[in-house]
Amino acid sequence: MTQRKPLDLMQKWLVSQYWIRQDPPLTRASFAVLMRLLDRQNPKTGRCDPSAVGLAEETGFSERSIRGAFAELEERGALKRYRAARRSRNQFLVFSVEELRQNARLAELKMRGAKRVGMHPVAATPAIRCRSNLKRPAPETTKETKKKKENAERMNALSSTSRTKEHDQSSVHIGLGRF
Repeated sequence: MTQRKPLDLMQKWLVSQYWIRQDPPLTRASFAVLMRLLDRQNPKTGRCDPSAVGLAEETGFSERSIRGAFAELEERGALKRYRAARRSRNQFLVFSVEELRQNARLAELKMRGAKRVGMHPVAATPAIRCRSNLKRPAPETTKETKKKKENAERMNALSSTSRTKEHDQSSVHIGLGRF
């Protein structure tokens, strides 16, 4: 985990106000977890590593809600979660408002850099759009295969009987016309 100065009381209050004003707002569980993390942060070392079970008991939410709140807070950029090993405790780094704004600016610059500004568009359309046409049809079931064979046999039988009738009529007709 990176070493940095822990958030003071004013910075913690600014973080809470920042997340209150965000649109879409944080869920109730996420906001409660964020407030408990800010409260539980060690003022000397800045460490914050409570367990999900302990936070569940303190906030009144289920452990599953707490884990979902961890994921939402990390996804939205409110904090960074570290784990040394799979079975180790969570260690959290809660970002200050200044760090949140800096992260937002960096993300915006990355998005701008990804766009092709001032360049001509690519002539050919990307092949990604064609992938839907390349899907193979689902394999037939045995019932469908049997039905197709039966239908084909019926069609062959009908067409062969109609051909023989036409052949008989045409031969009779031709034969009568010649004599």
